[in-house]
Amino acid sequence: MNDPALREAFIDKVSTYAELQELINTPRLKRGALTDFHASCKYLIMAHNPAQVSRLGRLLAESSDSARSIAPQYRAALMRSLSTPATRRKHTNTLDHISGYFKKLLSATEKRELHDVIAGFHEGIYPLLAPLVLLRHYALIHDDRYLLSQRYLNPGVLQLNCRN
Repeated sequence: MNDPALREAFIDKVSTYAELQELINTPRLKRGALTDFHASCKYLIMAHNPAQVSRLGRLLAESSDSARSIAPQYRAALMRSLSTPATRRKHTNTLDHISGYFKKLLSATEKRELHDVIAGFHEGIYPLLAPLVLLRHYALIHDDRYLLSQRYLNPGVLQLNCRN
């Protein structure tokens, strides 16, 4: 647990598992609730295993089983996805995807700053926390509820002093 990346991955996985398990344990589990949960995990999954984002989405969308029946299969696949280490390159790809939400909303100066901070993270100059805080700031300013719902930008994880 002394390695920041391993600690971060462990906290991501445990907290995601706990929240999903709580959802699965609700008496009247609906497919929409699982789909919403998956949507909130999109960028977290992308940082670990980009190919799994759409595969997990299809698992939920294409199954004719009930939410209760599909939930254990989804949970297992999600945990396998989060077991794949998030790398600097995959984080950079994820950050670039998120930054795309702001391409028409930011000034040229803000776009350059965001690009420079993401590039600085990619080069090892800045910790992951730097672009995450900036992206969360823009999501708050522009009231982007979808991005604010993302576990990847979750302030609870940031307050644990992770994302080093």
